[in-house]
Amino acid sequence: LKDILLSRFGPGKGMVVADRGTWGFAGRAAVGHIKELGGLSVQMVDEEGVDLEAVGELWMKMSRARLDLGSYLVSVGRRWSHALALAAGSGYMGGIPVACVLTDPLAALDECAAGGCFIRLKRRRALGSSKKPELLVVDTALVPAQRSRDLVAEGVKLGAAVSREVFDLLAERAEELKKGHLGACRELLELAVPLNFSAGPLRIFGHTAAWALEDARKVSHGEAVAFGMLWEAKKLGAPKETLDALEELLSRLGLKPELNIEPTRLRAHVNSAKLTRRGKTLAVRLRELGSGELVEVEEL
Repeated sequence: LKDILLSRFGPGKGMVVADRGTWGFAGRAAVGHIKELGGLSVQMVDEEGVDLEAVGELWMKMSRARLDLGSYLVSVGRRWSHALALAAGSGYMGGIPVACVLTDPLAALDECAAGGCFIRLKRRRALGSSKKPELLVVDTALVPAQRSRDLVAEGVKLGAAVSREVFDLLAERAEELKKGHLGACRELLELAVPLNFSAGPLRIFGHTAAWALEDARKVSHGEAVAFGMLWEAKKLGAPKETLDALEELLSRLGLKPELNIEPTRLRAHVNSAKLTRRGKTLAVRLRELGSGELVEVEEL
């Protein structure tokens, strides 16, 4: 990691933004690898603390550390550490580069790779940056088994909307993935991460409802995405055979959540989520397995 950062950014000052949840098994090791670069300081963050105030605090710490246009940020951990680093990096002195070291497959397959990390402002996903990381480091050795359900849900998203190859891999290795088998998770991750960069807006399949559900109640991201994929596929009229195959795969993977939420409450959060444009909601309509299209709808 040290050599990669040095070749990409040069010998400037750096600052590490790390979340406490992954500090023990990844953050401390990453800092140990790059501390020889010099001028390194660390900002620790919690998921609940990633808000407008956290951006201001990070800017103040960057200023006190005398970071300049030759400096860079390194975010280590889960998606909120990358969201904070990208938001702060894009606004500091006109923008300094950010390197994201991913310890969470969700971050690898979702907002960070897409360059659309957002942080909450009064419980809404309203503040963030479209800035993409200058460097994205994915180490499959850091896939935490306890979060494999999130990885699998993101894989189903790509398989259903973008790549039949991914869908078939999930079907073939469903039992291993359901149990969080590390080898199967790494195989999925290695196939899906490059695909996520080329997927474009189709990567949001299932997330229009998923992010709204997460704002409305406390559920895991994997459960929310599974719910969101089925909800959107039904609402937008996916072919019956496609919907049946999606339901069957989610069931085999243990990702068919029975979530009870009032439709009016969910729709209210959908309409206030970040996936809106000119008053319309963005969503993905499935044409067949492995093929989707982005649509704008008045109301879901």
